[in-house]
Amino acid sequence: MQTYLKTMEADIAGALLYDRLRRSPASSAINGHLNSVESDEAQFDDNGGALDAAAAVETRRAEIRSFREFRQTTCDTAEDVQAKIRYLLHGTLGERQTLVECLMDAAYGWGDAKDGLELFLKSLLVEDFTDALTHARAPAHPRTARGAHTREGD
Repeated sequence: MQTYLKTMEADIAGALLYDRLRRSPASSAINGHLNSVESDEAQFDDNGGALDAAAAVETRRAEIRSFREFRQTTCDTAEDVQAKIRYLLHGTLGERQTLVECLMDAAYGWGDAKDGLELFLKSLLVEDFTDALTHARAPAHPRTARGAHTREGD
């Protein structure tokens, strides 16, 4: 006996499969950084001593590169934005430092912490909204907005 999915069930199953297989650049960047942190942490013993100094230097460089990629990778969806923010707020490099600290750390490629922060914030802008934001005008201050100082009927 063959079983056929109802059309609606097939649509739901297809959507779930698509979501599961979907690999956004943001999620790939997060996974890439997680993998590089694990590789870097594997180069040290429980006391923090390097097992192989040359390998530890190389895995540290790879971790820094993958963090830079994570920081700059743009978001396609609101879910990507949430994932990047959650990862930044809750992620760490072992017990050394938080990812928020890395964002501001000159060792991660920026002499000025503001540059790293600005790149990260720009990466959170979802493409569809970027054009609208560049053409948007700043709202008028409530006190200077037309009619804000008058009562209705005046």
